[in-house]
Amino acid sequence: MYICAFFFAWTPKVNYREDALRSLLKNNKLEPYIRSIRFPRFKNLDSGLCINFDYPITALVGKNGTSKSSVLKALYGCPLNKSIGVYWFSTAADPITEEGGDRNCFIYSYYNPYRGTNVEVLKTRTQKPNNPDYWEPSRLLVKHNSTAMPEETLPGEENLRVKTRWNPINKNVEFIDFRSALSAFDQYFYYGNLNKTKRVKSKQDYIRKQSKHLVEAIKNNSFSYNYYKTNKIIDEINYYLSADMVENISKILGKSYTSIKIIKHSFFNSGGYTAKLTKGETSYTEAFAGSGEFAVINIVHRLSIAQEKSLILLDEPEVSLHPGAQEKLATFIIDITVKKKHQVVFATHSPSMLNLLPNDAIKLFREANNDGIALESQEATIDEAFWEVGDTSMQRLTIIVEDILAREIILRAFRIYKKDYLSIVDVKFYPGGSSSLVRNYMLPYSIEDRKKIAFYLDGDQYTADWPSDQDINLLSTQDEVMDLILSLTKTKLDYPIDGGTEDKKAQQKIDMGKNFLKWGREHVYYLEGKTPEELLFEMKNGYLYSNTTISPKKYYENQTFDKLGLDERERHSLTGQDIFNLQREHLASITEHEYLHSIAKNVTIALNRDE
Repeated sequence: MYICAFFFAWTPKVNYREDALRSLLKNNKLEPYIRSIRFPRFKNLDSGLCINFDYPITALVGKNGTSKSSVLKALYGCPLNKSIGVYWFSTAADPITEEGGDRNCFIYSYYNPYRGTNVEVLKTRTQKPNNPDYWEPSRLLVKHNSTAMPEETLPGEENLRVKTRWNPINKNVEFIDFRSALSAFDQYFYYGNLNKTKRVKSKQDYIRKQSKHLVEAIKNNSFSYNYYKTNKIIDEINYYLSADMVENISKILGKSYTSIKIIKHSFFNSGGYTAKLTKGETSYTEAFAGSGEFAVINIVHRLSIAQEKSLILLDEPEVSLHPGAQEKLATFIIDITVKKKHQVVFATHSPSMLNLLPNDAIKLFREANNDGIALESQEATIDEAFWEVGDTSMQRLTIIVEDILAREIILRAFRIYKKDYLSIVDVKFYPGGSSSLVRNYMLPYSIEDRKKIAFYLDGDQYTADWPSDQDINLLSTQDEVMDLILSLTKTKLDYPIDGGTEDKKAQQKIDMGKNFLKWGREHVYYLEGKTPEELLFEMKNGYLYSNTTISPKKYYENQTFDKLGLDERERHSLTGQDIFNLQREHLASITEHEYLHSIAKNVTIALNRDE
């Protein structure tokens, strides 16, 4: 079977919600659950693009036009009796062309407990005389890198298959597009048609006329209301939201609602919702509320009443909400997912919607060189995601090194393992050596408690691991603190302290020293090898540098001298830039290495560190 690619990500934002969600998925409590979806041919997505759903909540992030909504609509078409043809269909203005006999299709996988493995379902667009946009399950094809259908049916899996293919999953779907999720009032007022009469000369007149019946239906709490022999209440929705729903809506919007009642109706011709909100002695409908209020009521209601284990698809749920409300909405989505065992996939442009998600929940889309759409990362950091979509409010990480070759080694790690880091991480070489970095940068940064900063020192500066908080808290004297700092940094620090008694000064030094130790543990890293030259030699040649006659620096000087074909009388003309150019060439020949991978991992840790 075709296997989707997996990428490394470190996720520090572990909390009880994340633990609960991972446990639900690991223990198969969310089944049936879509494990992955891939696209052999689908719109303008790169052929074979695959998305893994390794976390119950998935965020699709990318610039406008990167097919996030198209992926949501494909997911809508995955379950039994659902078709993407509802949303994507051919017209004369926008025909769906399928040259060469290759049909648009997608393949998704789910877990088969009887075989203990994932199985795949292929859905293909086909044409029927009465439906040119019909999508149907099809047998798996070898050209799509699919495993052949097993001939034997195992006991218990009879409902999962027919002879030639696996059956689609049976799962309820809730799809909400917040850009077009309008209340009944807004649908009519902005987009409805007006049939003028003697008494109704404007849309306002029509709304006044129909609102009398709407108010009566709301007051009567009835599930039907016949008007000209037509029941105007849809799906028997005419009730107060539960106390839990009202509380959640109040939390998200930062308001105190006494009650909220909703009714789904067609009093304004097309079907839609009306919400009546009460705060204390004041009541009003969504017609006089903000669009954000109705959006939050809509999502809280829909997700709360949805069947357990539903597939929830949300297109830009942050629309009309300020960042604080967006983050509270994200918290609600997480909590309702835990409670009702949903699978949630949403498209977003908002950093606030991602703050509580681990990296493997964030999928980053990008326009490819072939005018298609590529999945840039299965496991993106928030910084990566929003640097790509042009949100520069995320603070860039700065890495400070003591050697220009060290800077180039770190950049090489990015080029191999994390290309996006080239855009969101500044790697700076500050001359003066490690002691200068400790005194002039680490110390003041620790006092400021700077977050988006890291130091990558040469390996010969490593003496021991930085202590844990528990060990730091056991230090009781000034000498203990200062001696430990000296042993770790090989530098004696002079702290800027206030005046006062000697005891007060000593306590200030103890407190600032402990703070330095705690800060350093999270912000200081070390390269492998004693020097960057040693590290480069080992990565390039596969063994440790062991020449006791000349130093690694001298080794690269000699290598450059020989490559340039210089005479010994010209050695004085050899420049540091000449040597550095050769070192860069050697680095460029390295296409993978565990040391470089380790650097990329550490930078991911630094990027994800909570502010």
